[in-house]
Amino acid sequence: MEDIADDASTKQDDASTKQAQNRFGDASEDEVYHLLTNINSKNTAKSTKFAVKLLRDYCLAKELDVEFENLPVSELCTLLKGFYINLRRHNGELYTRSSFLVVRQSLNRFLRNPPVSKSFDIMADSTFNNANDAFKAMCKKMRQEGKGKIQHKPSIQKGDIVKLYNHPRVFNPNIPTGLLNKVFFELILYFCRRGQENLRDLKVSDFDILTDDSGKRYVSKVTSELTKNHQGDQTEEFEPEGGRMYETKTAMCPLASFVKYLEKRNPNCSALLQRPKDEFDEDGNSWFQNKPLGKNTLGDMMTSISKAASLSKVYSNHCIRATCITLLNEAGFEGRHIITISGHRSEESIKSYCRDTTNKQKREMSKFVSEFTTVTETQSENLTVEFDNSVTEDELVLSASQTDEIIDEIVQGEVELQPLSDITNIPNTNQQVKIDSKVAPNSTGSGFMFHDCNVTINMVQP
Repeated sequence: MEDIADDASTKQDDASTKQAQNRFGDASEDEVYHLLTNINSKNTAKSTKFAVKLLRDYCLAKELDVEFENLPVSELCTLLKGFYINLRRHNGELYTRSSFLVVRQSLNRFLRNPPVSKSFDIMADSTFNNANDAFKAMCKKMRQEGKGKIQHKPSIQKGDIVKLYNHPRVFNPNIPTGLLNKVFFELILYFCRRGQENLRDLKVSDFDILTDDSGKRYVSKVTSELTKNHQGDQTEEFEPEGGRMYETKTAMCPLASFVKYLEKRNPNCSALLQRPKDEFDEDGNSWFQNKPLGKNTLGDMMTSISKAASLSKVYSNHCIRATCITLLNEAGFEGRHIITISGHRSEESIKSYCRDTTNKQKREMSKFVSEFTTVTETQSENLTVEFDNSVTEDELVLSASQTDEIIDEIVQGEVELQPLSDITNIPNTNQQVKIDSKVAPNSTGSGFMFHDCNVTINMVQP
């Protein structure tokens, strides 16, 4: 009986072991390594690889150990100090400050992430102060040489948007190239996508046409993907739906163009964005080749569109994303709502898109100032009289403090608009005076003598 019981127990243990084995995978060391080294997005991995290659090339050129990740901290600090100071492009020019920042961040990421997994931080730890002092000094040098400004992609101006939608070919949904251009542009605009991120991998199944509770149809992105800001790690507790592209029922309706594109795309190609045919039948089922658009073609799409439509400037793909964020910000949407569309991790991240004013705002500002300074005929009286010493010299000159203040503001490039009377300190008068810009020979102040010039001063009625 004991043998039977033992045999039954053994069979039960074997069954449990088999069940446990079926429950879990059997990942090899190589598979684990592959997972750990691919935790970043493709673009992040690319920038990391580029920065590491730069530093290894520097070590090779200086006849140093190229395996810099194995150096003691003190030696690594010395290496980075020299690297930051001597880093140049192939043509010998300095990198821009934005590129310089990316290189240091990428090196730090390489050292801290698996498989290297260092505990130190080359950007923050005090042991790397010497290297970071050199880094800051080079950033200052870049600014002095005109490479310090971080260029943010501009949004597409309203006038250029009008050109795109009115152009006979560029956004024409009745020809393959025009339909492709329009759908490409609107997918980035409405879903606030990055200019090159994962475009080559998009498929029809990534999108769906749905109806909301009010009966309105819209295009929605229904699948998740790894992006620069969303890596699917444990810190992301919630992933918003993202943007929607609603039906407008107009001649250039974005949803109608998307539906037409799906109908005309080549069903034998899995990629969403395909090469258009050179020759096509307008009533035919397929306007596109059994070939996906390449990464380089996709990356230059907005550049090509800008040139084809003769826009005011050549825009990049990322300018479409900047346009979405700028439009939503100008419309008064809160930052916390905009980031649900843009995919940024925080509201702080979208401020760089909204620092400058638009062309429309600049025109309105100039118009307001012009209206303020315009004097109508009924508001002024042009009077001509001879100078009779009723206005003293002191009343017609800028004080030393006023002069210094304005010069300082001009040097800083931050001259502010002020009422003219505040700047010049010239009293209201209806007299014509003769002015000479020469300083009086025996003048003890910063005043000017006035001689041999006619100046008309208009009285402005309140």
